[in-house]
Amino acid sequence: MILVRKESFKEFVLQYPMTTIIVLLNTTIFIFTSFIGGLTNPNILYELGGISLDYIVEKEYYRLISSAFIHNGFMHFLLNIGYIIITAPPIEKVLRKQWFLLLFLFTVLGSSLFTVMFNGDVTVGSSGFGYGILGFYFSILIWRQGLIDKESRLAIIVLISIVWILTFFIEHISVLGHLGGFVVGVIFGWIFTLNLENTKIF
Repeated sequence: MILVRKESFKEFVLQYPMTTIIVLLNTTIFIFTSFIGGLTNPNILYELGGISLDYIVEKEYYRLISSAFIHNGFMHFLLNIGYIIITAPPIEKVLRKQWFLLLFLFTVLGSSLFTVMFNGDVTVGSSGFGYGILGFYFSILIWRQGLIDKESRLAIIVLISIVWILTFFIEHISVLGHLGGFVVGVIFGWIFTLNLENTKIF
């Protein structure tokens, strides 16, 4: 099934190196920001790498990417990283390293740009990439659902439904950031599925 991981730690690292690097960077930065007080003072996190229009006006463009590696709480970190560990590997498998890295960069940029253009609040977190993964899966469901087994299709539909419901009902969530990542993921997935042969990928 698409959303079930059965690999050992060593197998996971060897089979999904880009996912491993993304998780490792997020974990390292989370530990660092926790030690310097980021869990009790979010302003520290925002100053380090949060994204908002004010920062972009000051030409701090690195924040378009850096914001995706910072989390403002343990549950925020755990949910985002756990979600990536579960959902990203199948996509890295079919995209390979370079295209998977592009998916990460474009979905993070899409999430950040939506936030900058339509929301004045400072945001952090890797959920833009997470929703980009959802968007990629959504593209396959719409245009090439025959490439995924029935059980996996149902799991994806349930997952997409749950996370979007939570997006609108949990406080302090960047709806625009999620939307930006999702839209880019859909576009990326659509372009990719155009070139797929009619063979099962999940």
